[in-house]
Amino acid sequence: MASRVLPEARADLREAIRHYRDAKPSALGKQLAARLLEAFKKAVRSVEAMPLSRPEHPDVPGARWVLFEHFPYLAFYTVKEGDVIVVAMEYATRDYIDRIAKRVRGVR
Repeated sequence: MASRVLPEARADLREAIRHYRDAKPSALGKQLAARLLEAFKKAVRSVEAMPLSRPEHPDVPGARWVLFEHFPYLAFYTVKEGDVIVVAMEYATRDYIDRIAKRVRGVR
């Protein structure tokens, strides 16, 4: 099972990493940013193994999600021709429904 991350999702990830990297003290910020990146990679690897095992979002047909370990972020993805396509990364409490739906429609 292959996976790819859409440019928009990469931008989401960069924004979150930048947020954590700016935390003070700077050594802590760098450590948190690195841990967030690892949590993202781990989340993607976990869905590669069994992509259809994750729940489909009730408000966004075709979008599945996985919660990051130790961080309040979700990775949203869709499965196309057996491949995992990460469409977005969102903070768990953000209003993301329209943004995710638009990105998923763009993949299909």
